[in-house]
This record gives sequence, structure tokens and C-alpha cells, in this order.
Amino acid sequence: MRAEYLYTLDDGRILTMKELIELTGISRKTLWVRLQTTKDIDELSEPTPNMIRALGYKNYYKDTYGDLSPELIKLLFGKWSK
Repeated sequence: MRAEYLYTLDDGRILTMKELIELTGISRKTLWVRLQTTKDIDELSEPTPNMIRALGYKNYYKDTYGDLSPELIKLLFGKWSK
């Protein structure tokens, strides 16, 4: 059986890594790296760039050209041929 380490946060809570993962939703590796520099729960809970992209990735192409017909898309981006 593997021993769980306890982490004392700045607010006084004492949690295991498993509890921190459940609380923050951040991966074990990312949490471990962040715990080397801070014990502040707000900093530990900040979403990673991959999480931000997965949650609310902005597709500007669809926003700009999503309502155009296929003919207009071809006219804008298609090859100019005879």
C-alpha cells in the first residue's frame, strides 16, 4: 500500500493529493509541480491552458464564416479557374 502525503494549505486545511485532485480538478502531475511553489488554493485551482481550450475554445472561422453558403465559401477560398 502506498502512503499518502498530507499537504497543508495556506488556509489551514490539511489534504491528501487525492483530495486536492477532487477539489481542484487538476491532474496529479500539475498539482505536484504547483505545490512546489505555492500552497494557495486559488493558485492551485487555476485552469491549465489545455483545460481552457477544452472548455471554451473559440473558433473564429466558424464565428466569421459559419453562416455563408458553400458557394460563397468556394468563391472566397476556392481556386480561381476557368
